[in-house]
Amino acid sequence: MSMSDLPHSTVNPHVHVHQLALRVITVDYRGAGDSDRPRDGYDKLTMSRDIHTLYKDKLGIDKVILVGSDIGSMVASNLAMQFEHDVEALVTFEAPIPGTQSFDRATTEPSSTWSFLWHFFFHNQADLPELLIQGKENEYIGHFYHRLCYDPSFLTDKNLETYTKAFSSPGGIRCGLDTYRAFQQDIKDFKEMLKKNGRLSIPTLTLAGESSPMQEFIETQTKEYSNDVTFKLVPKSMHWIPEENPEGFLDAVSWFLKNKKIL
Repeated sequence: MSMSDLPHSTVNPHVHVHQLALRVITVDYRGAGDSDRPRDGYDKLTMSRDIHTLYKDKLGIDKVILVGSDIGSMVASNLAMQFEHDVEALVTFEAPIPGTQSFDRATTEPSSTWSFLWHFFFHNQADLPELLIQGKENEYIGHFYHRLCYDPSFLTDKNLETYTKAFSSPGGIRCGLDTYRAFQQDIKDFKEMLKKNGRLSIPTLTLAGESSPMQEFIETQTKEYSNDVTFKLVPKSMHWIPEENPEGFLDAVSWFLKNKKIL
């Protein structure tokens, strides 16, 4: 089960996940893509419970391999921490998880806050981001894609148009920003879960783009909440790993699943 990040939707022509010979379900979490856009519930505990209810109760699936990118990684990690027995493996990439020491470092050190995580703070402000972004969604989204990539040519005009349409539709900006505004609650919730449930025992893979500045924060991050951790760099990629290097991404995930006797 795959969850993406702001401003993505489940429309992603780059990644041919069927090559893994697994049933793949891609999900737009609440507020993203074509999913509902409620006024609240953007803390990652609530968002992860949405996903768990979807596959466990609605689809009747006992266990899944969770794959999450950026905000999707936060949702996936929270789901695994709550419902470990319903998760076979966890794959996360390109996100500091609120509640970890790595998140604290990434959001306090000038090397990251001034250069590539400034939007964490901007998105947390009330109303102002919506006021400044509305009408400039294409330019705003395009800035992130081009600034955080290994090779800008990976993003087609059609893909940018698709993501912009989802982000600029009614409620899209608000919902996307609300996932950031929930970080303070996420920190509290994650720490409480870790204290209550302890570290995960399921196989966990953490990926980072070989050119990503995020790797120094997330290389050891998963060890804070999992006892079975693998870390790999994906070449020719920065932040948008599956889109920038789909073959490298699938190779890393396939190798991990085979190594753990899951695939």
